[in-house]
Amino acid sequence: MLTNKYEMVAIIDAALEDEAIDREVEWIKGYLADHGGELETLDLWGRRRLAYDIKKRSEGYYSVFRFTIGRETIRGLERELGLREPVLRFLAVTRTQAADRAYEVAAEEAERKAEQARLRQDELDAEAAAAAEESVSTEPSKPADTAPAESPAVERERNEAAPPAEPEAPTQEAADESEQADPAPAAEKAS
Repeated sequence: MLTNKYEMVAIIDAALEDEAIDREVEWIKGYLADHGGELETLDLWGRRRLAYDIKKRSEGYYSVFRFTIGRETIRGLERELGLREPVLRFLAVTRTQAADRAYEVAAEEAERKAEQARLRQDELDAEAAAAAEESVSTEPSKPADTAPAESPAVERERNEAAPPAEPEAPTQEAADESEQADPAPAAEKAS
C-alpha cells in the first residue's frame, strides 16, 4: 500500500464539553490506527475564536494532526469527518519534504527558546534567593514592639493631606476692641 505524509487541522465544536472534544480527538486517532496509519504528532491548540461563523458557531477547538496513512484511506477519513456532527471543518494536505524540514526547524527553534527561558528563569530565581538571604543576614534585629520610623516624605504627605484648621470664631473681647478702635461703624449700626 502506498502511503503519504499528511497534516490535518480539525476544528471541533467548542460548545461541547471537554470530554466530548477528547472523544472526537481519540476517534480520529483510533481511525488512523485502525486503518494502518501512524500518528507522528498531535498539537492541541485549544479553543479559539473563528474568523467567521461555521454552522452558527463562533468558536472552535483546533487540533493539528501530522500522520502517515495510505492514499486510499485518507479519502475514507475525510468522508467520515464530513459526516461527524461535532467536526465543524477539517483540511488534510499532503506534506512535502520542504514542509517537514521547516516544521523540524521551527520545533527546534521553539525548544531552544523554551530552554533559554527556563535558564533565564532559573537565574532570576537564584538571584532573588541570594538577595533575600543577603537582606535577612544584613538587617539588624529590631525589637518587635517598636514601630518603624516614617520617612520625611511620608510625614510631609500626611501633613499635606490633613484638613486645614478652621479659623476660630471671634470672641466678645475682639468685637469690643474693634468697636473702640473705630466708633463710626458702630454708630452706623445703631441708626
